Amino acid sequence: MTLTVKSVGHAARVRNRRGAAGALLVAALAPCCCVLASCLFTGAREQQQRITDDYQLAQADGRRPAVFANLTVAGEITSLQDARFSDKAAERGLWRPLDSIATTPPGVYFLAPFDATRIPVLFVHGMSGSPANFAYLIERLDRSRFQPWVYSYPSGAQLDVVADHLELTIEQLQARQHFEAMAVVAHSMGGLIARDFILRHAKTAPAAAVRLFVTISTPWDGHAAAERVPSVINLWQDIVPGSDYLNRLFAAPLPATTRHYLLFTFNRKAASFGVSNDHTVTVASQLRDVAQREAVRVIGFDDTHEGVLRNAEVALLLDRLLAEAFVAPRGAGGAAVAFTAPAEGEERTQHR
Repeated sequence: MTLTVKSVGHAARVRNRRGAAGALLVAALAPCCCVLASCLFTGAREQQQRITDDYQLAQADGRRPAVFANLTVAGEITSLQDARFSDKAAERGLWRPLDSIATTPPGVYFLAPFDATRIPVLFVHGMSGSPANFAYLIERLDRSRFQPWVYSYPSGAQLDVVADHLELTIEQLQARQHFEAMAVVAHSMGGLIARDFILRHAKTAPAAAVRLFVTISTPWDGHAAAERVPSVINLWQDIVPGSDYLNRLFAAPLPATTRHYLLFTFNRKAASFGVSNDHTVTVASQLRDVAQREAVRVIGFDDTHEGVLRNAEVALLLDRLLAEAFVAPRGAGGAAVAFTAPAEGEERTQHR
């Protein structure tokens, strides 16, 4: 088809008129959308604030558990197909955290009966996620030597509340099961919570050391989008770059007995323009300097933010790191050599 200058000009005028009409329509609907968003977000904000207030009151009182802690699961046996770990339940946990607690109690779930001969590996999901996100990695875990535990929580709750709840739950399990060491694998925002938990845990239950800490695609320096979002739920204030919460996370170093492996993601298939990212979190945030300096190794994967949890190379790496951290090698005479945790001041190497 041949287009003349006249026909092109006519088409341009039509598009302009349509564009102007569209702009007027958007302008007319904008107040309605804002009112609707305000109603939806207000409910989320109120639920999140009620959890935070209740938890703080319980801590100040010292005589009663908070609602968040009162409904805690500590060792219930289930499967990753549990409806409480569905995508719908995960979304509810972000936007309606108080409602979520009633249907999906927060806590640490077991996928098999506790076995004192196997090392616990705790998996911590990220924002709007669930334990089911780790299905691929857990399926490939060496179950003869390790036992997977999964932490489920409403991701709309404030991060320090979640980290404190996780610490209390693990403390309860340690008192009951008397395990001496564990590993933690965390994805995305779960890495922030897990680090917070490890720092608390080192003070309250040093006998149950977290010897291996693997983080995957964690926004150590926050997410810039949180700055542009209205104060809907306080957790977004926690992940604003430079927030008090993010700074407090690195006010103290990880315990010397904890080896941190920082896994970050980038995606070469993404557009070449703009900030490098994995479709969700920027590489710069994942590679915050202070986080890199503490890591034993920094390892990158060409994958998306969610796709990395189904990455065969990540599964193989996790299996190797667990074996190196916990499985005693054999000496020259065939005798088992005891595991030795990294000594105070041991040199940490960094690979980019």
